[in-house]
Amino acid sequence: MNDERARSWRVMGSSMTSGGIFGHVNVMGEAVTTGPMECQSLRVMGVFQTHADVQVGFANIMGQMDVEGQMRGNRVRVMGELTVRGDCEVEQFVSRGTFVIDGLLNAGNIDVRLYGPCRVREIGCGTLRVEQKKPFFGRAGRAEHVLTADVIEGDDVVLAYTRARIVRGDKIRIGPACDIDIVEYRTDCTCHPRSRVASCEQRGL
Repeated sequence: MNDERARSWRVMGSSMTSGGIFGHVNVMGEAVTTGPMECQSLRVMGVFQTHADVQVGFANIMGQMDVEGQMRGNRVRVMGELTVRGDCEVEQFVSRGTFVIDGLLNAGNIDVRLYGPCRVREIGCGTLRVEQKKPFFGRAGRAEHVLTADVIEGDDVVLAYTRARIVRGDKIRIGPACDIDIVEYRTDCTCHPRSRVASCEQRGL
């Protein structure tokens, strides 16, 4: 991205753009892009809908964002709601809200704290941590606040409150309230007594 040419886009009310290259994008109202967009930083406190691919250096989503294409970038932090109709490929993905990703979530590091139900078709990662939100005045998270995925694959995987068909990895720790059909591990695997794992096999040695 050429910093000298990149312009900023700030939305307080309602705005629409055909896309393009931006420096900083700040959405506090309602914004729509109809074409591909690239930006250095993105902050969403309102509602942001994109009808094409998005590439971002850092995204902080405190409101609601809907990406109808692919999402790529360096760091994504979800404090509100994120929906991606395609794949989401980033270096770091942190969620303290809710998300739905219809394709692949691919990241070096994924850190999820469940504040609501989250769903993704497939996860590929280096490290993955999934846990319930911290108790607030002694109140734990709801039972329906789970991560649902078809396939999860990573090097170092720690899960809680997760439903998946297949979990593959080098080191896997299945925490409480998980429902897993198949676990395939290379080095080490532990399973919480409050979780269901139908099959657990060591492979790739």
